[in-house]
Amino acid sequence: MIKCIIFDFFNVLYPFSKEAMEVVEEMRSRGYKLGAISSLNPETLKEVADHYKIDYVYSPCATCLKKTDSLLYEKFLQEYRFRGEECVMIDDRKENLEAVQRVGIKTIWLNLEDQKTEEFINHEIKVIKDILKIKM
Repeated sequence: MIKCIIFDFFNVLYPFSKEAMEVVEEMRSRGYKLGAISSLNPETLKEVADHYKIDYVYSPCATCLKKTDSLLYEKFLQEYRFRGEECVMIDDRKENLEAVQRVGIKTIWLNLEDQKTEEFINHEIKVIKDILKIKM
């Protein structure tokens, strides 16, 4: 059962949009915890996290790990006490999602450039609001 929705910020929730806020509020109302793994600079990271009232924020910059390294997602899971199968990650970069799925986190790819999907992608969306159509 999914307990935590993990967002990438850049191109997913940032720049700010009404649609992204609606998605975040709906996910929160469905009882999901909200997380973020983003390499935005610390000031912008805090601003975005505060704007959306994100529960768990993790920055690769603090660990010196890249978002393509599955160890980064393992550390998120350990720090916030989730199992991989309890989380889903939304990102616009396939290479990040490839690392995510290696630790058991489900993947949602925001395909902004109409690229070909990959085997490790669980769900593909074209716009942020399409997340609401996915049965978690």
